Amino acid sequence: MDSDIKTYSLGVMSSDIYENITSLAIANVKQGTLPYVKSLPLPQDMNIVNGRHLGDINKIQLELKAAKIGAKSLKWIYGADAELLQLELKDTDPVEFQAASQQVSKGNFDCEPVVVLANTRRNISKSTLNISHESDIAAEGMQMDAQCVYLLDQFTDKSIQKALKPQNIEKRLEMYGDPLVKRQVKAISQNMITYMNEYDSGLREQGHRKLMRDNIVSNLTTANKDGSVNKANKEMSEVYKGLKDQFDDSQKTVFKALNKYYTKQNTGLDIKRIETDKEVEDSVLKLASLNNFKLAETLSEAYFFTDRSTHYGFSFDRVYTESEQVAKDKVLAPQAARFMPKEKEVQRLMDQKEREKLREREREFKPRSMERERGRF
Repeated sequence: MDSDIKTYSLGVMSSDIYENITSLAIANVKQGTLPYVKSLPLPQDMNIVNGRHLGDINKIQLELKAAKIGAKSLKWIYGADAELLQLELKDTDPVEFQAASQQVSKGNFDCEPVVVLANTRRNISKSTLNISHESDIAAEGMQMDAQCVYLLDQFTDKSIQKALKPQNIEKRLEMYGDPLVKRQVKAISQNMITYMNEYDSGLREQGHRKLMRDNIVSNLTTANKDGSVNKANKEMSEVYKGLKDQFDDSQKTVFKALNKYYTKQNTGLDIKRIETDKEVEDSVLKLASLNNFKLAETLSEAYFFTDRSTHYGFSFDRVYTESEQVAKDKVLAPQAARFMPKEKEVQRLMDQKEREKLREREREFKPRSMERERGRF
């Protein structure tokens, strides 16, 4: 059993992640832990070092992994940062590993990471560290696009508690000679305490969840107060119809289940689902059996649509209030009239280039402010 923390992965491609999503989904169905049929989703994921959230296929992969191993939360950390904090995987402690395994159906607990595509980088390299052993610090520092992510539940409680103690933080700083690295390590340790508390309390999330709820309700309303057509609802309906037209029955079933799941997770709103749990699970297995990434792509489309439905005016961008939309519009360059299309494009979500561009941005969300660090982007 390999008990070393993996800090980065080489040669990973989107297809590798799609395949992992498929295998994780199959495993969850077989052990009865598919998260998308649960009535109460876990709070959305959070990086306990910087408060950011995963998006798109990375988020889907992490949640399926958490369900498979019976994780109690979606708190996560990059392998490089976990090593820096001297966390220890549960498979290094037979007692904790056995206890965790007993909590999972068929003993499917493991300490393997998920490999995510990342768009953040940190300028830390091994050459700046004054330590006795060679350490693969931060895949970002190595300028790599793929990183290993661990759920906090995969680490021993003892090592987590040790990392949180102030005296241990100061002791750990003595390992490093470079003042800049010392500041970074100290910041990581202190942030871990802040964001773990924030995830558990959810206090700062309340206001933003209300904004997202209001936006969903508004986007689902067909007419404005003055009786005019709600343009956001019209576009939302057209995009939804476009998705349904290209989906088969299994995709439609999975899409609806995930739409309900993420809406509940992000806003607390409960969308009625007609399909039974068995129908959702059978549809997942059917899509997984096709072996052409159709399952991963369907889950991804559902995530994008649900996320966009929480935006003000069904906007592509993460704007949640009218004032944010106005501020954004002010900085956009005007478009020359002669280059304007004759008809409004209504299938932008279907456009492959636009979708790939969005996915590049969606791999990890960056909080805008301290008031929006959890559940706010």
